[in-house]
This record gives sequence, C-alpha cells and structure tokens, in this order.
Amino acid sequence: MVKTTSDLAIARIDTARRKKCLIRFHEVPKLLPNQVPLLQTWYSVPLRFVPNRRGNDSLLFQGQKYSFCRRRGRDDTTSWRCTVRNCPVNVTTRGRDQLRIESQAGHNHTGAGNTPMKTAEVLGLMRQTYDGSFINAPVLLDHEEPTPELWYTVPLHIVENERGNRNLCFRGNFYNMPRGTREGTVWHCSTRGCKSKVLSSGVDKLRLLPRAHDHERRNAIEKIEIKNEPVDL
Repeated sequence: MVKTTSDLAIARIDTARRKKCLIRFHEVPKLLPNQVPLLQTWYSVPLRFVPNRRGNDSLLFQGQKYSFCRRRGRDDTTSWRCTVRNCPVNVTTRGRDQLRIESQAGHNHTGAGNTPMKTAEVLGLMRQTYDGSFINAPVLLDHEEPTPELWYTVPLHIVENERGNRNLCFRGNFYNMPRGTREGTVWHCSTRGCKSKVLSSGVDKLRLLPRAHDHERRNAIEKIEIKNEPVDL
C-alpha cells in the first residue's frame, strides 16, 4: 500500500507526540544533590514550597528563593523568578517534582541571596519535608559538606549553657532554640546578627537552611560556657 503525503504527515505528527509524551513522563533525569543543572533541561527533583508574607507560595531551589510569575494550565507548568531585585534568573516547574532552568545568566548575588526566612516560613517548610527524603536521609560523613535543604542523619550534640538553655553544636557553630514544634526544632545561630538556621528532629536528623553564616566558625567549644554534660533529647 502506497502512503500518501497526508498519511506521512499524520505519521510524523503522531511520532512527535509520542516522543513528547516519552520525554515528559519517562525520560526526565533525576537531579543529583551536587549536580549543576543544564540550561533548558527538565530534571526530576523534589520541589519545596514555603508561604511568603502574603500567604502565596515561594519556591526554594539550591539555596535560592523564587516568587510566582504565571501558570500555564495547558502543560501544567509554572514560571518563577528569583526574589532578589534585578536578578535575571527564572525557572519553570511542572507538577510537584520537575524543574527547568530558563535563563542563561546566573544569579548576580552571593550566598543565599535572599532575605532571611521568617520563622513561619521555616515551620511551613518543616511540615512539607516529612517524606521519603526525611525517612531515607543519608548519613553525613565527617569530611562531607552538607547541602542546604537536604535532611541528613548525623548524631546531634546538644548542651546546656550557663543560663539553663539548650544549644546545638554543629561543625564549629552554636545554635539557640527559640522555638520547638511537634515535628522538630528550629535552631538560630547564637552569633549576634547571624541569620543562619537549621532544623533538627529526634536525636539524629538535621537539615541546613539556605542562609549561610556571616562569620567564622568557632574552633573550640570553650568559647561558649557549658554548664554540664550533653543534654538528652
């Protein structure tokens, strides 16, 4: 049977549709924790959202925060732009577990590059992270540098200071405990003016938030007065 031009055109369209479906649902590579994503390439990665001051969702990805731009219902995609003023970076998400970098230019700011997360945002993040990434949290080795926004399994060293309050000691930094929740604890860096925070749960789960320390690490535990032995959680 000889195929007509119309039949060939329909076949090409059908093949293109099948390839598009295959790429969208079956061939999206998983983005590894330390991997640098390629431009305009879809990756499978757990997406994290936190509420902002107006009650809308903000996207957290690799230590940066993005605000909502627009949503396209036709292909279930959402556009996001970096929250730092005049930063050109924007990304697109699809569903709750796929992301693509759109802009060729990188972030034009250092560090976390966004305003410190409010406690309400931190707690909102905690409520959304008790999933497989928490249950299967990898062991953090001594020589390994932790990646922000990922849960790790690591023994927590908590001590009581001279005022009777608890401090978390981790990698040369000390954290105060201003608030606890049913799910875990939000710890604030004890150095005045530093906005760095971490989350902890139980006796061996820790998660760093994007905001980095703005000071040098303490090299000796003697620099903070300890009242007694480590405290049991």
